[in-house]
Amino acid sequence: MPMACYLGTMMARWILVVACWTTASFGNAQVLPPDWQETLQQAQPGEGKRLWQLYELMIALPRPQRMAVLDTLAMLSRKAPDHRAVRATVLHSMVAPKLACDSALPNLLQASNTATALQNEELLAACYYALADKYSRCGPNEKAVFYFLKTWELRQQTGTQLYAGNAELLRRLGDLFFRIEEYERCIGFVKQALQSNEPRPTDGRLYAMPNLIAMSYQRLQQYNDAKAWYDTAMLWAQQRGNADWQAIVGGNLGHLYLQQQRYDAALPLLQTDFEQAMRRGDVPSAGNTLQRIAAIDLAEGRLPQAEARARTAYELTTRAAGYYQPQYPMAAAYTLAQVLAARQQHAAAAPYWQHYQRLKDSLQAVLSRSRYDVVQTELAFEKTKLQRNELLAAQQAERQKRYLLLTGLLLTAVLGYAVYQRKKHQQAMLQQQLAQQTLLANAAADQLAEYMQHVVEKTELIEKLERQMQPLQPTELISQTILTEEDWLRFRAMFDRVYPLFFERLQQLAPEATPADLRMAALVKLGVGNKHIASMLGVSADTVRKSKSRLRQRLPVSATQDLDQLISQL
Repeated sequence: MPMACYLGTMMARWILVVACWTTASFGNAQVLPPDWQETLQQAQPGEGKRLWQLYELMIALPRPQRMAVLDTLAMLSRKAPDHRAVRATVLHSMVAPKLACDSALPNLLQASNTATALQNEELLAACYYALADKYSRCGPNEKAVFYFLKTWELRQQTGTQLYAGNAELLRRLGDLFFRIEEYERCIGFVKQALQSNEPRPTDGRLYAMPNLIAMSYQRLQQYNDAKAWYDTAMLWAQQRGNADWQAIVGGNLGHLYLQQQRYDAALPLLQTDFEQAMRRGDVPSAGNTLQRIAAIDLAEGRLPQAEARARTAYELTTRAAGYYQPQYPMAAAYTLAQVLAARQQHAAAAPYWQHYQRLKDSLQAVLSRSRYDVVQTELAFEKTKLQRNELLAAQQAERQKRYLLLTGLLLTAVLGYAVYQRKKHQQAMLQQQLAQQTLLANAAADQLAEYMQHVVEKTELIEKLERQMQPLQPTELISQTILTEEDWLRFRAMFDRVYPLFFERLQQLAPEATPADLRMAALVKLGVGNKHIASMLGVSADTVRKSKSRLRQRLPVSATQDLDQLISQL
């Protein structure tokens, strides 16, 4: 009998035994069968596949029996830290994915620490995957990205053939990287998922993967590659007769044609996508597709029709739904504002321009924060890893000292007896063995000192990185001098870090502003007086007043309005 079939048969028997035990009136959770306990305790290769097999057998149980097994696993996970407790914690998290975050996450973090102490990298990879899955459900997504990456890193180090679900891990990584606009990495991971030798999924994930690659290429403006992957997704959906995904992929392809101004090719695809989305009740997606149709109407001069569709699209995308995609109402507000502006209804368009800008600024802030949090998560993990390694090193050093002491005592007894038996000959052997032990102790001490020096250097590096990530203060800008073009470029880079949208909004108000105007506005924004501005720019105070006057003429400032106040509000 093949080994895989034998293992499957044995685990099925364990599940049946648990099922029989739970139907008896034994009260609370029952003790697991000895065979199962032995499996959970083992430390053999194939960790990921073994846990996945147990998971699939457990979810096949009726709910009451499955819950009784979960109770037993929870009890095991609270016992002394060993392989069995770690596996029970991970399996419990896999079978009960909706477990409360505030209780599941600390348990999984403790399990990962135990797996590290046990020096079992396969088990640690299982802990990291369970953590990533839990963070993807509980948030933040940045930690999910980090732990999925750590999972894949460990799986590659130990051998991906030892795990199940490699393709799903890569697919989820690609999806998370698409959300934070890391499109190249998204493409790389999803392509690896498609190239996996594991069976491909039979649900919507099959079409979602080539569709995700195509959308990433489209965001990178590599339209030929995007078209090729959309064609692949469409072919797979047609082969399996999935009308919903044919419409979704067709809608995305229509958006690609829209960007290429191929309106005749785009319009029927978008219309089909809109109708199919409304039919299945996906109102936000339908509204997003409808605003793209309105954009074609606008481009081809059908303004009344464009306005009607754009208003409907805005209403659909802002309607309460089961999920929220801020990109949809942002695009709908932008299209509606464009249509109203084209119809010379500028006052009516203004609120939609404002809504578009608010959503755009919010999305940019969220994206920047997400990337920053990924770095922070990496730093926090490295700190924890260093502390854990220090503890393990101390424990190892203590064990080694006890071992050396025990060895010394044993050698002393043996050598004493040898001296008694053969005085001179055994005395020479004692000296030789003591010298060897001294060399071993010195070598161990040197290795420990070298390791501790490495820990100190890495800790100092992390602290230096954290200091560099502290936000720049406006007072640091006022201390600069701007006498050359190089000074100005350095100053502007620092200024953009403090006020990232200032120059963009200034140039919207004053399109004819010169570089000199931009420098003057930046210094006014910082609240610098005329005398100090003259010193920073290396000009006279009179020149500063004239420059401010020119800047005032280029801005929409009334005769009674204060220039400094207007600029400070940008």
